[in-house]
Amino acid sequence: MTFNDLLQKFIRDELSGDELEVFLQLVRDPANGILLDAAVREQLEAPVFTDLTAGLDIEEQFRAVLKKANADNAADFIDPAEIKRTGFLYRWIAAAAVLLVLAGAATWWWQTGPQQQTAAVTPSDITPGTSGAILTLADGTKLVLDSLGNGLVATQSGTRVELVDGRLSYLATAADDGAPAYNTMSTPKGRQFQLKLPDGTAVWLNAASSIQFPIAFTGDERRVIVTGEAYFEVAQNAKKPFIVELNNIEEVQVLGTSFNINGYMDEGLAITTLLQGAVKVTPMGIAAALSEEKRQGQVLKPGQQGLVKSSVYDRGQLLVQDADIDKVMAWKNGIFNFEGASLRQVMKQLERWYDISVVYENGVTDVSFIGEMSRNVNLGELIQALQAMKLGVNLRLENGRKLIISP
Repeated sequence: MTFNDLLQKFIRDELSGDELEVFLQLVRDPANGILLDAAVREQLEAPVFTDLTAGLDIEEQFRAVLKKANADNAADFIDPAEIKRTGFLYRWIAAAAVLLVLAGAATWWWQTGPQQQTAAVTPSDITPGTSGAILTLADGTKLVLDSLGNGLVATQSGTRVELVDGRLSYLATAADDGAPAYNTMSTPKGRQFQLKLPDGTAVWLNAASSIQFPIAFTGDERRVIVTGEAYFEVAQNAKKPFIVELNNIEEVQVLGTSFNINGYMDEGLAITTLLQGAVKVTPMGIAAALSEEKRQGQVLKPGQQGLVKSSVYDRGQLLVQDADIDKVMAWKNGIFNFEGASLRQVMKQLERWYDISVVYENGVTDVSFIGEMSRNVNLGELIQALQAMKLGVNLRLENGRKLIISP
């Protein structure tokens, strides 16, 4: 059984006693760090955690998760075996336990023991995001694409997966009549990546995002599932429509076009922006089923965007408006476009690109930003530029990667 198999069973609370012992040995291997990091972020970016852990560092996230699970002894070390025996809210505890491992210790001394000293991190030390992703194959194998060179990555059911100059491509070499096999590409915070799907569709995946897709489009449609943000240039095939599902919030149907889709769960909106061609945006989920009109969706014209709210109370509401294409596409073009953005909108972009957490002190008022800046700068340079705007807020870095916003 691979490390990833054990990790997924751990999160689902399915490990036997022997498997748990093996898992706890493997998590100490630094080579497994990026897989652990991806699993933690997937857990903590679920809707139940969005408000709970936003802006907290690793230790504070662990405390918050335990508190949410009513663990009154959060200040003491919690033995993983004890976690296994307790039945309460395991999903939260699993995420917290993985965080404990990420902290780099078999036991964690908080209030009763010595604290490990770490080197001070300055804003100039925090570099911008770069190209990188994790590819999960159909058999569950996870490949860290950052560490691979050009060449063959895998062969699956007659399809070659190749990496060339930072872009992953799928090339069918033989027909496969078996059951559909799916791959998933995910980008952690601080990473983005390019992908060419089996039909020739080009995809750019932003930070903290994912796309699930079949290794061959064999049916009467081409369907993929996206979280976060991605830009598509869809290969034309009128007989086989291209369909994107976003967080079970909306569905976008395409014939051949270029569009951007943004559905970060902490943003509260799923936004589809059309550059060329035509797409039909249809809300999904419970609210979308309330009326025939919502089930039909709405066709966008180039330059328009469709916004679907993702909150429980008003999910399914679709608004169509004109789009600022330059602003929408800034991330793909290597630019931060802050024009008219609120403080929290700007900080969410920085959290994803620089892999930091943002904390707001009491009394911080919302402000609007202006201007553009390259995404290829260190955090220190960007903070200096934001401070120069004199918007009435101060920014300082504390405890490694925590950015404090104060009045």
